[in-house]
Amino acid sequence: MSKFLCKEKPRIVAMVDIREPNQTIEEIDRCISQGAEGFCLLYQSCPAKFKTKDNLKKIMDVARKKPVYFANYIFSNSQPELSDDVLAQQLLEAIDMGAQLIDVRTDMFCRSTDEITRDSAAVERQKSFISEIHSRGAEVIMSTHIFEYRSPQNVLEIAKLQQERGVDIAKVVTTVDSKKELDDAFKTLFLLKENLNIPFLFLTNGSFNRYHRMLGPLLGSCVYLCVENSIVDVPQPTIDEAKMMIEKVAMIKENING
Repeated sequence: MSKFLCKEKPRIVAMVDIREPNQTIEEIDRCISQGAEGFCLLYQSCPAKFKTKDNLKKIMDVARKKPVYFANYIFSNSQPELSDDVLAQQLLEAIDMGAQLIDVRTDMFCRSTDEITRDSAAVERQKSFISEIHSRGAEVIMSTHIFEYRSPQNVLEIAKLQQERGVDIAKVVTTVDSKKELDDAFKTLFLLKENLNIPFLFLTNGSFNRYHRMLGPLLGSCVYLCVENSIVDVPQPTIDEAKMMIEKVAMIKENING
């Protein structure tokens, strides 16, 4: 079992875009007061003028009151001037500041439009980087963001690729834009649960994603990725919504067992 995760239930993890340090810290404090059990800090959101080690440490010192999941994405070649070597160094610095779970893209060191690389040299570099993260005491979640529908079997194939590279948690994000695609997204959860040997986080975007985001963690995904309660019109559930869903399921279990 991953050290970052809860054994009894999906952990309630608040997503926070790192921006101006004081504003970011205020949002982190609000999330803690609302019941967040961990944080997913998105460093790619941070404006360049605030991207300093001192600012990041100031934020991390507050966030690591709870377990911290640290991400620093580059989608495909959206920022070719920012190399994956630079991103890797920033991820390692986050570990030194207290991050417990590090997000490594499945196309790291060989960027691809579907965020998956099978380039043998890049895969070996990923494995070496994953080992370095582990040696520093942190865990790895490997992510693939695909901005289109994928079948349950294809999602499983991607998650198995991630598992083979030695990560602790597999993460795949696809798109659902119809009831049929939503049905397949729920089928995917059961397929992953039956066939993976590591925890997974399967998420969806698209016009039908809300149903999946709300129910997915109750059907196998390892965390609720949430937002602070005042944030609306986003796919992610709020912290209060995640708490409500978990409490409802606990009540049902109690009634059945009672």
